[in-house]
Amino acid sequence: MGQFLSGLWDRITNEPVMVIGVLQAGIALGAAFGLHLDAGQIAAIETFAAAILSVIVRQRVSPIGGVVDVEDGS
Repeated sequence: MGQFLSGLWDRITNEPVMVIGVLQAGIALGAAFGLHLDAGQIAAIETFAAAILSVIVRQRVSPIGGVVDVEDGS
């Protein structure tokens, strides 16, 4: 179980956009096949998950160094 959770965490931190897509698709699929959630509940779950995963996405796409001027190399 520990190895599974470790692999899951690696997937979440390395591919957060994919994870939110799979989560949203899973919720939509569940709602289509009888998961008793109204539109507001689905929106709240998806918004919360997107907000949490956006923190991980931000770490992956934000520059960590200073700005480099391309013209003079400084």
